[in-house]
Amino acid sequence: MVGTPVEITFLPNWVLGRLSSDPRKRVLLNFALSATLLLIFFAILNAERALAAIPHVCLMQWLLSVPCPGCGIVTSLAALAHLHFREAYRANPAGPVLAFHLLLQMASGTVGAMSSDRQKAMLSVVRASSYAALTGLLLVWVIRTL
Repeated sequence: MVGTPVEITFLPNWVLGRLSSDPRKRVLLNFALSATLLLIFFAILNAERALAAIPHVCLMQWLLSVPCPGCGIVTSLAALAHLHFREAYRANPAGPVLAFHLLLQMASGTVGAMSSDRQKAMLSVVRASSYAALTGLLLVWVIRTL
């Protein structure tokens, strides 16, 4: 429904359908709940250790010998969740931008889901934040490949 370039949502429609019949509210709930679950995953469950068991394959690196814009994002977000800012920046400088986007997505989704008067405005906030996160990822990628 929103169509943002960095839309971090993963809750299935059948779950959202049980929470609300309003399509806008479902999108906002998906933003808020998905971001909250990701923050819990990174902050409490030590995501970096859990994800270390999964083999890392970057198709862009493998095919083109160039790292993708997202290389190091998980490490960066995990470091930020534990307030290790320097480590987060070293892993991927766009990590803090993406973390800020997640926080905005969570706050906007919550506010928009709770107040039908603010739904449209909150969707605009998420859209603008999404474009900023995408710009950050692409800028880091361009700088890394030069």
